[in-house]
Amino acid sequence: MNIIIPIGGTGAKAGESLVYLMAAGLIKGSYEIFMIDKDKNCKNTTDEDETIKSYREVHKICNGTDGASPSLAEATLEYQTLNFDDLLRDLLVELDIDPTEDERRRSDSLKGITRPIDKSSNEEALNLVYPKKWQEENLGNGFQGRPFLGTAVFRAIENTDSYRSNALYTKIRNVLSQHETVRIFLIASIFGGTGATFFPNIAKSIRKEFSDKQDKIQISGALMLPYFSLPEPGRGQDRIIREEDFHKQAKIAVEQYLTANNLLKKGTNDKNYIFDSLYFMGLSHVKTSETYSLGGTTQVHKLCIMDLYASLAVCDFFNHFDPNVNEKQIIVPVFPNRNDQNIDWTQLPNAGEIKRKLLGLTRFSTFILVYLKPLLAQTPDKIRLNGLIGYLYGKEKSPKNIFKKREAKISDEQKTKLEENIKTIGGFCKNYLTEYALEIQSSQTNDGNICNLFNKEGIRNIVTISEQGFEKSKNYNLNTAIPDGIVTNRECPSTGEDVVKILMNEIPKEKAKNTNDHKTFIRQLLQKIYEICGRGI
Repeated sequence: MNIIIPIGGTGAKAGESLVYLMAAGLIKGSYEIFMIDKDKNCKNTTDEDETIKSYREVHKICNGTDGASPSLAEATLEYQTLNFDDLLRDLLVELDIDPTEDERRRSDSLKGITRPIDKSSNEEALNLVYPKKWQEENLGNGFQGRPFLGTAVFRAIENTDSYRSNALYTKIRNVLSQHETVRIFLIASIFGGTGATFFPNIAKSIRKEFSDKQDKIQISGALMLPYFSLPEPGRGQDRIIREEDFHKQAKIAVEQYLTANNLLKKGTNDKNYIFDSLYFMGLSHVKTSETYSLGGTTQVHKLCIMDLYASLAVCDFFNHFDPNVNEKQIIVPVFPNRNDQNIDWTQLPNAGEIKRKLLGLTRFSTFILVYLKPLLAQTPDKIRLNGLIGYLYGKEKSPKNIFKKREAKISDEQKTKLEENIKTIGGFCKNYLTEYALEIQSSQTNDGNICNLFNKEGIRNIVTISEQGFEKSKNYNLNTAIPDGIVTNRECPSTGEDVVKILMNEIPKEKAKNTNDHKTFIRQLLQKIYEICGRGI
């Protein structure tokens, strides 16, 4: 069983990036994502949730036991949100405290959460360590760069029955009962609040809870070092989160991860450890947010190159991890060492496969948006007169009127289902280009742009041309979203019409008519188009 745990806002953005890598086929198999955030309204987390839902719809259309060998969106993905507000409510119930909304709000502070367990001793201890302001501060939006607050909260919750019976533990327990191996990957920042708190503590609690199954659990994770700069606070906002503190906290945390006993596995003979391997990555002063935020719906970060690297770490672990390596496994990606050197496809880990699959998804997304979706947005008579539709569905007999062209034998029900499926695929493809590729390419530091992976202007042009009708868009270049000189192989079809020519040459005539199930036909058609779009990259 493969489990992925994105934690906090940083983990959510990396988790969102991972979903697009899944669509490109960079990671296969079955996965369950447990999204963890103290701030349930964090915009980063809700964006990840929406992307996962969209992927699952694409997976449902493109995969099946009776279809083509899958490549597009092959990985099976389940997901749940493990919300610590819910665990807190359960904790109050466990301790016979009224879990009404007013009581929960009063309890959603360090003092309120730890108070019920041992009121007198806890209060004395809190007064020694934390200012009164911090003890009483509402933590509804997370721990805001202060993992020491989060750790105190975690300690109050982790030994309760509610926590030990949460969905994550239940899943692990069920898998282990079937004598299967559980592989877990966590993603979080090392310098923030929620992520820095829960990353080590959740891993430790899993090892503690299932200590008798140490050899059946593999745990790894990506820790993001400081990689973005913070805008100035708005009027009336306190600067609780300070950028200068990021590096201090990160330095201390890295030293702990690398030197602390029993934290990182030392080799095959080591039997007492938390993590089998760890990935560290960071890049100074990437701009990801326009406004300063302390959480909630205003915490909006754009995807950036670091999210791509973190999600590639997930792929590396599940695709290549070897538990038998007799040394500490610490992986740090190499970045260009000059400010004037951009990150291009050759510099990514496992560069050949990543370039081929992500650019294949890019070209497929372009084909869907400039060819297939505009084709099906036409009037019904124009759709039935299209050569591709006629080839796939067969044509009516020659009409008595010699001036009337033969129409495709696609029923209204088939046409509606095809339109619905392409609309769903098209929505995911548009988000991939405009909310993923465009934002990754737009990554910049204080020195300017740092990526040469996609073509920003080209992506914007694709969206524009896709809305101008089929006749204008059908011959549009499928490499428009890709920088010049990246795709040079002549075998790589360059336009939508080129893809259709190959399709009609390689797929049997009247394929839709001769396939018993229309869903299976659509699945096979999309997988074939995806394969053609990826040729020659």
